[in-house]
Amino acid sequence: MLTAAISTLHPPECAPGGACAGPTPWQLAFLLSAFAFLIIGAGGIRPCNLAFGADQFNPNTESGKRGINSFFNWYYFTFTFAVMISVTGIVYVQSNISWTIGFGIPAFLMFLSCVMFFVGTRIYVIVKPEGSPISSVVHVLVAATKKRGLKLPENSTVSLFSYIPAKSINSKLPRTEQFRWEGLISGQHLSMNHFIEQHRQWSTFVCEDSAAYINYLIANYRIRGNFYFSFWLLILNDHDHCRFLDKAAIITDGDQINLDGSATNPSKLCSIQQVEEVKCLLRIIPIWSTSILFHIPLIQQTTYAVFQALQMDRHLGTSFEVPAATYVIFTMIALTIWIPLYDRIIVPFLQRLTGKEGGLTLLQRMGIGMVLAMLCTIVSGLVEGNRRHIALTRPTIGITSKGGAISSLSAMWLIPQLSLSGLSEGFNYIAQIEFYYKQFPENMRSIAGSSFFAGIAISNYLSGFLVTIVHRITSGSKSGDWLDDDLNKGKLDYFYYMIVGLGILNLGYFLLCAKWYRYKDGDISTVEMATKGSQKHIVWIGKLQALNGTGPRTASRFPSQHQHNTSRSSFREKTNRNASTILN
Repeated sequence: MLTAAISTLHPPECAPGGACAGPTPWQLAFLLSAFAFLIIGAGGIRPCNLAFGADQFNPNTESGKRGINSFFNWYYFTFTFAVMISVTGIVYVQSNISWTIGFGIPAFLMFLSCVMFFVGTRIYVIVKPEGSPISSVVHVLVAATKKRGLKLPENSTVSLFSYIPAKSINSKLPRTEQFRWEGLISGQHLSMNHFIEQHRQWSTFVCEDSAAYINYLIANYRIRGNFYFSFWLLILNDHDHCRFLDKAAIITDGDQINLDGSATNPSKLCSIQQVEEVKCLLRIIPIWSTSILFHIPLIQQTTYAVFQALQMDRHLGTSFEVPAATYVIFTMIALTIWIPLYDRIIVPFLQRLTGKEGGLTLLQRMGIGMVLAMLCTIVSGLVEGNRRHIALTRPTIGITSKGGAISSLSAMWLIPQLSLSGLSEGFNYIAQIEFYYKQFPENMRSIAGSSFFAGIAISNYLSGFLVTIVHRITSGSKSGDWLDDDLNKGKLDYFYYMIVGLGILNLGYFLLCAKWYRYKDGDISTVEMATKGSQKHIVWIGKLQALNGTGPRTASRFPSQHQHNTSRSSFREKTNRNASTILN
């Protein structure tokens, strides 16, 4: 605002028909300092206001849970509505009335919001910080690395270090068995002797439980001689746990514990609670990585959709022409209409239908958003192909400033793709924000809030890099540059379809990550995108055959979870003896 209001802080106006004077170094430095303050302020507000707003609800009550679920919807609704007002009303004031007034309005609104924030300080729920959460993550990784050669105790559930500070804001996490080695054998034909030998080699670097189960599998066939196993896929699941991170909680003779129960040296001994918090982060990272490619088609709608509008008929009536950049507002309109409809009507209906809190799981909503983003890009390609065809085969209505012919196709055909873009945001963006808030440990919620914006930032860089690569590769081809300034000479629809291909690969990767993901609360029944009842000891896909002329005997069922935990040693000894008997 000051650069626009004070004449000494900006270059003088251009003389009629003369050259324009550029800014002085001091004027440019003053402007850049404003951008620096903007970056610092946004970096402090955006990650923290999400966590701060959700902290005002009590998650231990039903009304608090409903409030948290609705908060993220209404937060993004107000955020989108504010952006919509900014790109329309504020931009109109700046362009047609006064730059000073146009910058003064948001400055005054920001001042008003600061006053309201500080006035309400006494009634806010304020969670006191407990130090750097990153240090705890580093301690777990260091301690696990130092103790990598140790063996976990038999009854590790009660033997590992389980200290939790009395005033910790983090909820107690149940112990999980993820981050393990999973045996995978596919499409092999092995003799019994070779199979046993392979098993012995594996048992030197995998867990004892996996060795016991392979022995158990072999012992239950009890067929002598040289015969063959033929099977397509075997996955040892839920018991062959090589729990590397858990070793950070092994108590050794050299570990010392303070009187309050905490470890004297946190880099040598960590609690199982700290280990589970690190596992939370490791589970989230693959899900977060899928968002990077997801953002790209939506980012392209803010750029190439405008280029499409420039070469389409934007007239409403005979005199008014809609500015090309204004069409992106349809994304925001679709989003602001969808969020209240979804929160007040669709969610209650889905809750009654599915019995799930929120109607749909967070990962399901994210997956739907990805599908909508691909549909948005497909529609964009179809509209662009039709626009270019009409521009090349029918009379045009004008020429752009860059020399491209303007198609007679109405720019209103951009509304479907922009509306799909808004719906995609409504599903995926809001679900992402809520997912990070709920799945990060409580003392990392500011990091959770920044994860969403970090993903968007990386996507913007990747999107620019992708455009550059396409320019360089296609500019020398016979068909010409796909992204030519004149869209009639380019192949923008091909670029859209390429993004769809990347989206399909990303969706497949997301489904794998979602199937593997487990909630922070450890409830296996809430594993999203997975089938209920997946706690089998061994999952079979295909067939298992033992061929010696008489056919195989049916393998008996493995011991139950309770039997496995209470008689692990005797079970392992028995199966090892049975396997040895087969070899004799």
